[in-house]
Amino acid sequence: MKSERTLELLKHFQDHGINRDTTGRVLILEYQDCIMQAKPFEIKEFERDLDHRHRQLFFWANSNTLGMDSFLDILKQTYITRKVEDMLEKEDNRQCAQWDKLTKAQNIFRDCKRSYWKRIAKMRAKVLDLTGAVAHYRARNTRLDEANTRLIAYNRQLKDKADKFDKLQALLK
Repeated sequence: MKSERTLELLKHFQDHGINRDTTGRVLILEYQDCIMQAKPFEIKEFERDLDHRHRQLFFWANSNTLGMDSFLDILKQTYITRKVEDMLEKEDNRQCAQWDKLTKAQNIFRDCKRSYWKRIAKMRAKVLDLTGAVAHYRARNTRLDEANTRLIAYNRQLKDKADKFDKLQALLK
């Protein structure tokens, strides 16, 4: 692609506009030749190398000098393709970032899950120890209840004997 000449023609169109007089038509035809003889990847590279202002000028000149089909083809090959690629790249980056967040959350969950299982195992061991202690204390409580029942019965016997003794002592007086 004759990029220097194309830039000169774009500059001329920017300064003087696109005229349809004899010299203007010659410049339009020359511009059309530069663009239409170039390969699609050359046009794409040329458009990509332009800054924003020159890119706008490039599309303006194409819309006013080329046929609608040619203009739309160049627009698709350059601007629209670049925008779609940028959008896809942004979406891919967003999805990668989201995947990274998800992976980190899964790792945190997995680590927490491990620590919870360790805590659960410790708690189960403690529950088993406490269950054994409860059984021991229940057995001890049962023995103490039996001893208490015997002592209550013995205490009643002693009270009955004390009452009889008091009655005998009262009779002897």
